[in-house]
Amino acid sequence: MRFASLLLLCALLTLPAPAQLIPIKTIPVAEGNQFLTTPSRAQAMGGLHMTIQDPLSDPFQNPAWGTAVQGLRFMSAPVYYGITENTGWGFGNGSGRTMPLGVLAQKDGYFAGAMATLQTLTVNESNFWGCATCDFLLLADDVQQDLWPTPVSNDGDRYFTNTYLFGLLGRHLPNTNWSVGLSVFHARLGALEGVRLLYAQGSDVEQDGDMQVYRLGAVYQSPTGRTAEIAVAHHRFSMQHTLADWTWISWDEPWQYTQRIERDETNGWAASATVREPLGTDWHLGLHVGGDLKHHPKIPNYDLMAIPRDPGNSAAFNVGFGLARTHQAATLGLEVTYEPIWSHTWADALEATPRAGGGVIPVGSKTVDNRFRFHNLHLRLGLDRQFKAFDFQLGFHLHNINYRLDQRDLVGRTERTQHENWHEWTVSGGLGYRFPEFEVRYLGQLTLGTGQPGTNSSDVFLAEGDLGADFVVAPNGPLLLREARVVTHQIALIVPIDL
Repeated sequence: MRFASLLLLCALLTLPAPAQLIPIKTIPVAEGNQFLTTPSRAQAMGGLHMTIQDPLSDPFQNPAWGTAVQGLRFMSAPVYYGITENTGWGFGNGSGRTMPLGVLAQKDGYFAGAMATLQTLTVNESNFWGCATCDFLLLADDVQQDLWPTPVSNDGDRYFTNTYLFGLLGRHLPNTNWSVGLSVFHARLGALEGVRLLYAQGSDVEQDGDMQVYRLGAVYQSPTGRTAEIAVAHHRFSMQHTLADWTWISWDEPWQYTQRIERDETNGWAASATVREPLGTDWHLGLHVGGDLKHHPKIPNYDLMAIPRDPGNSAAFNVGFGLARTHQAATLGLEVTYEPIWSHTWADALEATPRAGGGVIPVGSKTVDNRFRFHNLHLRLGLDRQFKAFDFQLGFHLHNINYRLDQRDLVGRTERTQHENWHEWTVSGGLGYRFPEFEVRYLGQLTLGTGQPGTNSSDVFLAEGDLGADFVVAPNGPLLLREARVVTHQIALIVPIDL
C-alpha cells in the first residue's frame, strides 16, 4: 500500500509540469553525441535508467543523486564521435571532440559538484560547396574573412567551439530517507550538430546561441532497497542562424552574395518520476512517467519546408516499465517506453495575403496550420557482468518514431495528411577496470537508421540533426533518407578520494 501511494505521489507531481527534456524529431536527422559529457555505465547498457542505478551519471540527471557520492570524486570523460559518409567509414559528414573535467563531493550529508566542458565540432565544407577548392573561394582576404568567420583548415574542414558549464548543490535531509538537490547547466553554442545541412547546399550557415537547464530533484531511498526519484526542470534554448548564399547571375556579374537570418527558440517546463521496487532477492521492477511542455516562439525556415514563420507548441509525454535481474555478478535488464507527443505549429501572414477562391488573410493570421501526432516507442536491453576488478557491458536501444502530420494550407484552401515512420538502432558496449587508486572506463556506440534526409518534392538533401534541440519541421513531401552511421568513443577516468 505504501508503495502504491508513493507511486501515485510521483505521478501526480509530474502532471503540472511534465517530463524531463524529451526531444522531438520529425526528420531522421543523424545526431552525433554532442551532449555526452559524463562517464556512465548505463549508457553502455542501452541507456537503461528505470531498473538500475548509475552512480557515475545519475547526479547529472537528477542533482539529488549527489547524495550517493562517497567522499571526493574527480572525473574526465573525453569523447570523439564521427558521422560517416554515405559509403565507406570516413567521417565526412561531421565529427566532434569533447573534453570535460568535473568533480563531485559529499560530506556530512552535504554534496556539491561542478563540470566544465570544451568541445570542437568539425564540418567538411566539401559537403556544402561540392568541392573544397572552388574558384569562387579564392577571394580577397577582407571578403574571405566575411565569408569564413570561423577557421578553415587546408583540407576544407571548419571548426566550431561549444562550451558547457554545470554545477549542483544539495543535501540529505536529516532523520529522513530523502535527499534534495539543485543543478544548473549552461551551454554556449557555436554550432549544433544537424543544423547546417537542413538548409540548401551552397549555403554557409553560421550559428550562435545558448541553452540553459535548471533542475530541482528529490530522491527517496528506503532501507528495503526501494528508491523513488522526482525531477522538475526548466529549459531554454535560443540560436541564431546566419545564412550566406552565393547565386550565379551572369558572366559579367558571376556571383551575387545574399544573407538572411533565422531564429530557433524553445522554452518549457519538464518533470519526471521513477520508482524502483525490489521483487525478491534478484529482481527489480522499474516504473517511469514524465513529460515536457514546450513553447516554440520561433522555428527556423528550413529549406525542407519553405514556410516563412513557424511558431508552435508541443506536449511530449513518456511512460514506461522495466525488469532487471541481478544474479551473482551479472545483471540483465529490459525496458519499454511509450512516448506520445502532440505538436502544433503554424505560419503567420507577414502581409495581407490573397486566398484561393477569393478573400484575404490579414496580417498575423495563420497561412499554414500543422498538427503532429506521435506514437514513439523505446526498447532497451542491457547486460552487465562484474569480475573482481574488471567489468563489461553490452546494450541495445531501438527507437521507433511514428507520426502523422495533418496540414492545412489556408492560402490555397487545401489539406493533406502525411505519415512517417522509421527506426533508429544503437548498439553499445563498455569496459571498465578498477585500479586501487582510480577507475578507467571505455564506451563505444554505433547508431544506424538516421542520416541525410530529404523529400521527394525537393532537390535539397540534409545531414545531421539532447539534452538536444528539437527539429519540429513540417516536411513538404514524403521523406527520403540517405543513411549514415554515427560512431562514438568515450574514455573515462574516475579518481575517488576519501574525505
